[in-house]
Amino acid sequence: MIEWRIYYNDGTEFDNTMGTWASAPGLGIVAVTTRNPTRDSRFVLHNHEYYYKVDHEVMCSEELELVKQHEPNILASQIKRGGNAYMADWHKVMQRAGKDPDFPGKTPQRRSSDPQPAWMTKYK
Repeated sequence: MIEWRIYYNDGTEFDNTMGTWASAPGLGIVAVTTRNPTRDSRFVLHNHEYYYKVDHEVMCSEELELVKQHEPNILASQIKRGGNAYMADWHKVMQRAGKDPDFPGKTPQRRSSDPQPAWMTKYK
């Protein structure tokens, strides 16, 4: 079962069936799709500077020092860097990440009153 997938700004992808998080390329991430722990929905993480994985959870941050404070023993191989993409390429990645058939179809919401992001509702 695919637990997470990384989408890069050069159009490539890497997931847990191809290798470990630590063995994934470390630069140019546009988005990461991961399963919600309840397994009935997906999370799409995007527009972050740093992505890191500890145990079974993929997390993100804008500050490397905050990552290291959160996980003092984190290895450099566990930390990946976000990357830029042209708008057209970004939209392709977000459409792929948001509708990836290898993940459950729903996107979790914090509250039922929270609206879905515009890029998610556009591609339903």
